Amino acid sequence: MNQEEANLKIHQLGVLILLELPEKIQFGIDNSQWTIGKRFQGVKLIPLGTHYVHYSLASENHQYKLGFFCTFTTENRIIVKRWNQEYDDLIDLDNEEAESYRHSFRIFDLDCYLGVYPSNTYQTWAKVSNYISKKVLDKLDPIQRKLYALEKEYNGEIQQESDDDQSENSEQVRREQAKAQQNVGQKEDFNIMAGTIYYSDVATKCYKHKVSGQQLTQINFDKSEIFLQMLKKEYFDDYNIFIGEIQYSFVKFLLGEHYDSFEQWKKLIILITSCDQLVKSNPEIFIDFIPVFYEQLAQIPQDFFIDPLSRNNFVKSCIKNLIEICCDNEIGQQRKLTNRCMKLQELLNKHFIQEVDDDDQDNPVVVDDFNFIQI
Repeated sequence: MNQEEANLKIHQLGVLILLELPEKIQFGIDNSQWTIGKRFQGVKLIPLGTHYVHYSLASENHQYKLGFFCTFTTENRIIVKRWNQEYDDLIDLDNEEAESYRHSFRIFDLDCYLGVYPSNTYQTWAKVSNYISKKVLDKLDPIQRKLYALEKEYNGEIQQESDDDQSENSEQVRREQAKAQQNVGQKEDFNIMAGTIYYSDVATKCYKHKVSGQQLTQINFDKSEIFLQMLKKEYFDDYNIFIGEIQYSFVKFLLGEHYDSFEQWKKLIILITSCDQLVKSNPEIFIDFIPVFYEQLAQIPQDFFIDPLSRNNFVKSCIKNLIEICCDNEIGQQRKLTNRCMKLQELLNKHFIQEVDDDDQDNPVVVDDFNFIQI
């Protein structure tokens, strides 16, 4: 790539400007991570689309991961944030200040302080994030981290005035101070909510009136009806959002080291791999889901199954169930489903050295929590 091509790409791809980051913070974007120095102020040449930014502090021995998703578009190519020492987190700038830094980038004043996005890793990232759309982010992360605007509104700082002015406006000052004190709690609540992920409720059992015991058992063994009810309630009958939540929770678990996200990912995988009738009625869901699941397994570290977090090896049971329901049914697009399932089994054997077909093949998948929905 010559200089002219490089300059052209700079004004076509995404830019993340990060101001006043603590030194020696471990900073990452998508699948890449670095320990940064004093001069680092962000990343350039980021492919347009959704990305995950994550970081941890040297002062905390890098024990706690923070992170957020951001989406770069042709209309919003340059995202600017600043480190806030009070919150120990990155916050958005107001539009006027952010625009000044965007202008600085356009005239190359910041170019030497920006790292280059590792383009050789992008395809790996894209394969585990291609369903994380704006709809998914709006559903799971509706409260953005715009703490600057909140702080500006609720700071409670009253400008110092002369004695004469204070005497004339003392009642107004008291009202403003009272309002600021009242808003302290609201500000803290907002900070807590800003870190909340609004995951979907995943039911594992359901009750249905006026059915026989055998029918009720079938409904809870084959979770197709539970899935369809959840698809309507949580995802507006759009299974792409469901797959997007699988990807979102996986990224938060793998890169963000977030345990609740691991649990959500586990619940969603168990659910979709327990839907026998759904394969017959909606095979396209599984045709799209299986490559996503395959790429996730390909990126999981090989010690995943010996880690205490995952030692119950639910993935192995899920792959076994998936192969059974996709390969044992006479359904449309049978060959495509069978081929994709076989690739899953090959991946499991290659990376984790575990056969799907073994002595425990008839054991049920055990789910620890019990949530119920009424149909």
